[in-house]
Amino acid sequence: MIVRRAQADEIAACAALYERVLRETFTWIPPQQHQAADFLSAAEEEEVYLAKDGERLLGIAGFYRPSNFLHSLYVETRGAGVGKALLDHVTAVADGPLSLKCQSPNLR
Repeated sequence: MIVRRAQADEIAACAALYERVLRETFTWIPPQQHQAADFLSAAEEEEVYLAKDGERLLGIAGFYRPSNFLHSLYVETRGAGVGKALLDHVTAVADGPLSLKCQSPNLR
């Protein structure tokens, strides 16, 4: 697995993963409210990092550097250390301690 900053031509795939994972896991929100366009909008101001195994996209992280804010962290492959690898990578490139938010209904 490699973790690195996403390239411009990979952002659409990252947005698709974001939408897929939200629809599968944020079950307390109607699925149609989860849109790739929301991720694409945030990605205009954020750094997007990805985890890949070969050509397979495993997870993504959106990082808003001005506030050291981890805005998004979504993984399609759970229990394989993907989320930790993304979190460790963003922590390493941040200028200080990270902040993040959690949805209270999110039990995962």
